Amino acid sequence: MIDEMGKALQEKMAGYRKEMLFHFKQLLKIDSVRRDRQPGAPFGPGNRQALDYVLELSKAFGLETVNLDYYIGYSEYGQGEDYICSVAHLDVVPPGDGWSHPPFAAEETEGTIYARGAGDDKPGVIAGLYALRCMKELGYKPARRIRVIYGCAEE
Repeated sequence: MIDEMGKALQEKMAGYRKEMLFHFKQLLKIDSVRRDRQPGAPFGPGNRQALDYVLELSKAFGLETVNLDYYIGYSEYGQGEDYICSVAHLDVVPPGDGWSHPPFAAEETEGTIYARGAGDDKPGVIAGLYALRCMKELGYKPARRIRVIYGCAEE
């Protein structure tokens, strides 16, 4: 059974469907295959770009953000000593051959988005970020901090 806040959160998230899809596709267009270390980009420039994108969105939503030297970053909402978190990663495995659509174009055909990372794990990044945004906008006061962590090198 969904409580009152859960129902409000579902409705708020549904209202952001179009916007969430836009940001999801933008994130999918970033080639975040792990590459050789570069200054300021321990897992390559694509991973850095993906983390920058997510943290900028987070800031635009008025959430607390932290970048830990481009190894991981996180968005956070709430107060207190304790926190709960969800974890998602921004990197993807190399696309390989056999794609019917370019792997970093995020093309949508008949309701399906084709892109590397569309199933693992970029949806969790966007969903977690928007959930925090909606909780904040609804004025939800969690008993502890809620953190969405974005890893840059799960693969």
